[in-house]
Order: sequence, then C-alpha cells, then structure tokens
Amino acid sequence: MPATTRLSASVGAGASPLATNPSARRVHGATVRVRGRTVAVPQIVDEGRGAVKQTVGRAIVRALRYRVAGEPAPTGISCVLVAAPHTSWLDFPLMLGIAWGADLSPRWLGKQELFRAPFGGVMRRLGGIAVDRENPGSLVADMTERAAGGTSFALVVAPEGTRGRAQGWRSGFYRIAQDAGVPIVLTYLDGPTRTGGFGPTLVPTGDLAADMDLVRVFYADKHGVRPERRSTPSLAGETPRDA
Repeated sequence: MPATTRLSASVGAGASPLATNPSARRVHGATVRVRGRTVAVPQIVDEGRGAVKQTVGRAIVRALRYRVAGEPAPTGISCVLVAAPHTSWLDFPLMLGIAWGADLSPRWLGKQELFRAPFGGVMRRLGGIAVDRENPGSLVADMTERAAGGTSFALVVAPEGTRGRAQGWRSGFYRIAQDAGVPIVLTYLDGPTRTGGFGPTLVPTGDLAADMDLVRVFYADKHGVRPERRSTPSLAGETPRDA
C-alpha cells in the first residue's frame, strides 16, 4: 500500500485436471477438451475472476507498448484516483489495464453519450457512471456519498474534462475527496517514456494553493500520451505560488 502524504507536507483414476487442480482458471459456461473428452467447466470462482482480470489488464498495457511504474496501487481503501494528463483516447484502455493489473476495479465518470445503446451496458460493466455535463446537479454529493459508504470505492476522475488542452482543472475530484474524508491518489501516463502508474497518496487540507502546488510538482514531468495537449494543473480559486 502506498505511503500517505498530507498535502500540507513536502512532497496495493480419470478426474480432469480442472477438478484436481484448485488453482486452475475456470470460465463460466465453457467446456474444454481433456484427453479427448469434453469436460464442463464450473462457474467462475472469485479468485479465478481476479486472476483473469489481472492477466487481461497486464496484456492491455503490454499490447499498447507501455509499462507500469511508480508507487504501489492503493488497495483496500476508498480514494479518488486523479487520471492525468488526459490527452488521448488511449487513456481509457491504459487506465483500465493498469488498474486491473493491480487487481483494482475502479469506477469512472463518463459523458452520458457513452452509455447509450448498444454499448451502454458494457460501459457500466466496466465501471462507468454516466454524467450529464449540461446538468451535473448533485454529482459531487452523489459521488461523495458513495466514497464515504464504508466499502472500498476507487473513483477515477479526469479533472481536465477533455482530451484537448484545458484552461484549468475542474474541482470535483478535490471536493469529493475532502467531503468524503478519503485520500487523493495521483495517477499518470507519460508518452515520452511510455510509462504509467500510481503516484503519491495525498490528503486534502483545504488550502487549495498549497495542495495544488504539490500536485503540480508531481505532474511537472508527466506529459500524457499526447504531450502537445497537456494542461497545467490549476483550480479556480487558487493561485500557484510559483506563478
């Protein structure tokens, strides 16, 4: 589990092999050929599901020619995962791949258009939560309630809100973490080094300028998949101390 840093401080006879091997992976509803015989495979067990998810996640990252670096994944806690810099459509599969490879099943916010038929069900099964950007309403309050609900809940938020160069970050990630009393975990992608992963775990103090100074320090050398679209982290209501 990564170290937690306060934002006020400086800068996880005939039996089939499947029946006799408890560690064998099992796929729901499938059959396999074993020594010339068709053998029904039982419903998937939780341990096998986690192993398959990790294998798929690592395969996605390898297929996109990235590697995981940084801090250990934040396991067993509720947190807000900041996904930045957000510069490419590849951010989504890479984010899922890195998270699944670390045995995390994060929830993520997406524009409501992504959840229309025929792919809406798939997006929800992948952890998506639809957001109406024109009428966000009680989104922050709803996410705060989920994050503070008592069970582990990792919520991915891309504070830039767009793959293009943004004028600043949206403050929802900060407000959710502060109101729910959960930490913020910085995550990143860096095209020039083809790396991605988890960064420091931070606790918001309410001092936006000081808190965002530490966020800026971490992202100073993180460029995103498309560096030309990278935005400097900033929130309305705070002035960078080094500006």
